[in-house]
Amino acid sequence: MSDKVNISETIEGCVSSLMKAAGVGSVLLGISGGADSTALLLALLEARVKVRCIHCNFHLRGEESIRDQRHVETLCLRHDVPLEIVDFETIGYASSHNVSIEMACRDLRYGVFREIMKRENLQRIAVAHNSDDNAETLLLNLFRGAGVKGLRGMKVDTGEIIRPLLSVSRREIEEYLKEKDETFMTDSTNLDSEYKRNFIRNRLLPEIESRWPGIRTTLSRVMENMAMEEKALDVFEENLLSGVGNLLDWEKIEESKCQEWIIRRFCRRHNADEKLIKEISGVYSRGGKKAKGKKWFVGNGRLIFGRDGLYFLKDRDNGKAVSERDIRLDFDVAVLENTVAARSEMKNSPNTILYLPYSPVNVEFRRFRAGDRMKPLGMKGSKLVSDIIKDAGLSPEEKEYLVIVQNIESGEILWVEGLRRSRIDLIEDDGKAFYRISRKIL
Repeated sequence: MSDKVNISETIEGCVSSLMKAAGVGSVLLGISGGADSTALLLALLEARVKVRCIHCNFHLRGEESIRDQRHVETLCLRHDVPLEIVDFETIGYASSHNVSIEMACRDLRYGVFREIMKRENLQRIAVAHNSDDNAETLLLNLFRGAGVKGLRGMKVDTGEIIRPLLSVSRREIEEYLKEKDETFMTDSTNLDSEYKRNFIRNRLLPEIESRWPGIRTTLSRVMENMAMEEKALDVFEENLLSGVGNLLDWEKIEESKCQEWIIRRFCRRHNADEKLIKEISGVYSRGGKKAKGKKWFVGNGRLIFGRDGLYFLKDRDNGKAVSERDIRLDFDVAVLENTVAARSEMKNSPNTILYLPYSPVNVEFRRFRAGDRMKPLGMKGSKLVSDIIKDAGLSPEEKEYLVIVQNIESGEILWVEGLRRSRIDLIEDDGKAFYRISRKIL
């Protein structure tokens, strides 16, 4: 943003235009009492946006934390803005979740932000990141080895979080508060360069600026370019993965001419983190087709190298691992009179429906287990169910949800649903009624 005689008009006009363009009329503002969040509060009020404030006290700075809270309370009272104070036991959270203090603060802060935004029916969470913060984020992500997404910096509006000051510099914000004759608090920990972001802010960027005075403008231009690249790649991804669903087949991977990239994008769609993506790509590059059965757990399912390609298998039961719940509930049981018509029906559906000469009270409905073996109808001896599955060419997902019916007393597997019927416990032609077990039609 270029220098203006009246910085107040510039910043307030910028914030007002953004909020109108986004169609946002109400926000939850995270306010620390520092310059950035104080300036954002004033600009939002000038834009006539409904603001509700939240102040998070992480209790990490002793008296300074209490000082900041009191300042925020006074500020909000003076401007007649509703304020909610939330206290956190940050050190305990960081220890129990094995994360850094910085990450603990972020997790706790955004967790409660989302709860209150939903409770109060507000349109966005407003945070006061500025252009200097964005430059620091770019460098942090660069040092972490980020791709295009990381190098485009923060978004102005994600649909959940809005950053109205992202094009405004820290210097301009302080000038704005001076024009408004508004005080703000300074967090002493911002001077501690042991934190990575503070090191970049306090030492690295000033050193770079001494050689390249326009570096902040240059970094902003890099982020703008990366944002455009990301949009183009998103379109490319959409075209490349159109119709893929939960299976990225080997042919699709090879035809893409960018095998590791398409695997990465497919995995990202299914919530795999960077470490997992790197491992999966590595397995593919070392001959993934030979790694059939290799699986990785992600948030709501599994990624599996199968016969046809890389599968995403979604877990059932609200995200829990697939379990042997009461599968019997998925099936109907009916009693048939032993008539010519009933026996004709049985002969026409030897694998899709199970017919038993006795009540199925003592049979178990379950999933496939390694080592399962049955005595298929029309064969001598026995056969591994895994070989039956292999012969049928089932996908990993079909295999996961395959139903096995077993006689509890004898241990004999009577039916591999849809594939084979055992020669054990067949219907005899003695005129007695028999039982039909078939999947419910939903």
